[in-house]
Amino acid sequence: MALKPIYNHASSSQLHELEGRRLILSLAADQGVLYSRFRLLSSAEHAVLSASDAAQALELFGCWRPHLVLLDYVLSKINGDVVAEAIKAHSPRTPIVMVIKDIEMVGRCTLNVDRFLFQNDGPQTLLRTLNDLLESQKNPRSPLSGNTSESIL
Repeated sequence: MALKPIYNHASSSQLHELEGRRLILSLAADQGVLYSRFRLLSSAEHAVLSASDAAQALELFGCWRPHLVLLDYVLSKINGDVVAEAIKAHSPRTPIVMVIKDIEMVGRCTLNVDRFLFQNDGPQTLLRTLNDLLESQKNPRSPLSGNTSESIL
């Protein structure tokens, strides 16, 4: 089964809440990790969407078109490389940062991932990596720019 983002429109009031902040989609199976990332990224003035499974992440991605995706390789039902492939197939310019346990995982998903972080990397490394990728985007875009007529899953 091929995974694809579900494209819906976010409401104008939801978009207003972003107030120029960069939108990051965070995907992890562990609720504690999601909460920690949310707190860290929010404190760094990023808007954060959190998902605990692939289906939820792809739905949020399709609705919001975040500026960057941060995901774990190890998820509950499918691995993060499958999610990264689905996102890159529909939005090749969206940066993806994958959190991995060890270097052996890098070879499994290098085509669809822009940067890798290790689980034991600290918060400053995470923030620096995300900010570097966000700054390197040549043409800042609205979170909803692009095709919004496709459906997935």
